[in-house]
Amino acid sequence: MHTGGAVIELMGKRIEILNAVRNGPVDKRSLVEELDSSRSTVDRGVRELEVNDLLAFTSDGYELTTYGRFAVREYRRLERYVTTLERLKPFLDWLNPDRFDLDLYALADAELVLATRTNPYATVNRHIDAIKAADTARFLLPVVGKHALETSWQRIRDDDVAYELIVGDGCARTLQSSPQYAELFDKTCQSDCLDVRVTDRDVPFYLGLFDTVVQIGVEDDDGMPRALVESSSTDVRDWAERTYETFRATSDVLR
Repeated sequence: MHTGGAVIELMGKRIEILNAVRNGPVDKRSLVEELDSSRSTVDRGVRELEVNDLLAFTSDGYELTTYGRFAVREYRRLERYVTTLERLKPFLDWLNPDRFDLDLYALADAELVLATRTNPYATVNRHIDAIKAADTARFLLPVVGKHALETSWQRIRDDDVAYELIVGDGCARTLQSSPQYAELFDKTCQSDCLDVRVTDRDVPFYLGLFDTVVQIGVEDDDGMPRALVESSSTDVRDWAERTYETFRATSDVLR
């Protein structure tokens, strides 16, 4: 009997047989017909799966063993996980795995938005769209953007919405002293609808908690937004709440 990685390799090699019997017993002739394979090929596959206790012969045909049902379920989870990894690669490439502890299964159905050569502001625009649509929002920001700050000010002025920001030391200095931001930031902070907090911790990614969605964004080494995922998953929301509160607990009020 194979163990560990060898069983995974075997399941990948014989996944068509495993899928064919997943919903109940199937006799040998039906397997040959369904898989459109020679009888000898099916025989070899069945024997390998039987030897490894993944498959058993019964009076009704071949079926998954209890171990086989568990193994197939987890193999399919692994397939989904790897598929998610591949799809999210342009997002994950900009993350430090040691600083991002979200179970990636939770992002299986997340929408991925990428900055491209033809649409370099795609992630920024999705961020702005969320600000325009939300009644409340909390942000963990590694960098600041003028368009987002302008949109936030307009929502505060016109719709009386409430925001909270947590930024790092560098972002705080930019907001307070940069000619590009200082006047707008000061005007926005005069409202009671914006709370700004500063943390001395490094902020490794953008996190936006809106009414119905969570956004996670990543930047390149020059601070340019490269990718963003948006999700309404409960698991993503729970993780985002925990992550945000961890940073908030070690932050101080700026304005």
